[in-house]
Amino acid sequence: MYVTIECLNGGIKVGDVLRIEQGKAFALQDKTSPIGVVVHGLLKEAKEYEGKDELVVRIEDVCGPQMFGTHHNVGIAKVLETAQKEGVEVSEMKKVELKIIGSKTAYPNKWVVLEKVKNGERPVVYLFVQEGKVLAEYDGVLCGVVDETGVDQAALKQLLGSKSLYGTATKRERFDFFVEVELKEEEQKSVYGDLDGAVRRVLQEGWLTEEEVKERLAYLDRCGVTSKQKEALFASYVSYPDEVKARIPKKPKTLYQDQHGLVKRAVAYLNLKRNLLFEGDRGVGKNVLIETLAWLYHRPLYEVSLNSGQDNYSLLGGKTIEVDESGKTSVGFAKEVVIEAAEMGGMVVLDEFNTSLAHVMSVMNSLLDERRRIQVPGYGLVEAHPNFVAIATQNRNYQGTFENNEATVDRFVPIVFPKLKDIASLIVQKMPNVSHQTLRYAQVLFEAIQKCVEDGELDEKAMTVRGFLDAVMAIEYMDVSPKDAFLDNVIHRITDLEERKVAEEILADMGL
Repeated sequence: MYVTIECLNGGIKVGDVLRIEQGKAFALQDKTSPIGVVVHGLLKEAKEYEGKDELVVRIEDVCGPQMFGTHHNVGIAKVLETAQKEGVEVSEMKKVELKIIGSKTAYPNKWVVLEKVKNGERPVVYLFVQEGKVLAEYDGVLCGVVDETGVDQAALKQLLGSKSLYGTATKRERFDFFVEVELKEEEQKSVYGDLDGAVRRVLQEGWLTEEEVKERLAYLDRCGVTSKQKEALFASYVSYPDEVKARIPKKPKTLYQDQHGLVKRAVAYLNLKRNLLFEGDRGVGKNVLIETLAWLYHRPLYEVSLNSGQDNYSLLGGKTIEVDESGKTSVGFAKEVVIEAAEMGGMVVLDEFNTSLAHVMSVMNSLLDERRRIQVPGYGLVEAHPNFVAIATQNRNYQGTFENNEATVDRFVPIVFPKLKDIASLIVQKMPNVSHQTLRYAQVLFEAIQKCVEDGELDEKAMTVRGFLDAVMAIEYMDVSPKDAFLDNVIHRITDLEERKVAEEILADMGL
């Protein structure tokens, strides 16, 4: 909690302790000659100080007059809570850190703050909103912009619209620095969410160990997932019956390596209980991301491989004839995984979504929209568990695909995976110990085929990511020659004979 004082008589130094009465600043033992006046701060803004004008403060930093357009230097003082006049109620304050980023060209005083922190000083920075950004200012000059990662920017901007916010620059990270600010508990939760409370509940219930929580938090941080999004993720954890727990994935050997912000978006929509439609070419990581998400959410995973031969029975389930030990028969019902996932609160994967017939998929519309229920003939009404969500996957323009019912597709948020530009990085993710020579062969062949696709000589189906991965595995683990491995797994997957000949010539030009 800070208050800003314009110096009137003499100097104000860092460390000075002052008493404030009626908006004027005095030395502790002097009640007659004010040395400064309050120009900005809590006395004018915080309701809990109405009618409580006497405070004791300590000067934390001194800035030039340009900071607030004054005629004298300005001291930024921190309220000493232990010395407040009896009767002043103050909400519990929490210290949080904001990362300040931005170039030194755009924010000229950034280097000043960095140097002060390097020298062990703790300069006080003023935060404010301008043109939709949360900016930082030191001594009246811009020194950076608040990094949005992990912060609810809308809540922070709303907060800054109602109060002044100062922070102390405490540490640097290469060319950026961190500012420590104090927020009331309710303010901290609005900006960051109550992540600590959500994690504490997960640990108390025994759903995860501390190490498992740390693994998930570290991954979410790398993907830029905000604190509020992480809170909602952990808050969704529930207990599952023993027979369902086996469907909750262990930590995948390969977590999805996010380079395009897909994890952050997927987490945001799943927290809003939206179904997702992952669209992209084979091998771009759709199923890897699904398994990663199920691991993050600690949620049972169900899978349905769709095709044009399916009907309502194969999707939802149907009646069966059951025979007991005495030979007596009765009519039962065998439910499919879609219904079990809905009842148990799992993630159901609808793989190859656009290979199913539109009228078959439309039977699930009421389960996938805000109604979240479905009447299953022979079984009854199924109400979806709050954690139930469907994730569909599809490739566009592949043989055997159909246009889905628009009403069904409208119940999914589409997330399109970018086309792969570099096969080498994907191979390294899957096989970290791959040899440099094999990696070079794969990348050269991939780039050559990619150019032929762009020039119209080959169909884009020739860019078979899975084929490249299979070829590299055969070379590295089974001693198959590079020529044979790429012929079998990449070149010969091309069905058009003329195009296959073009690809074979590429391989020959490589000297294989």
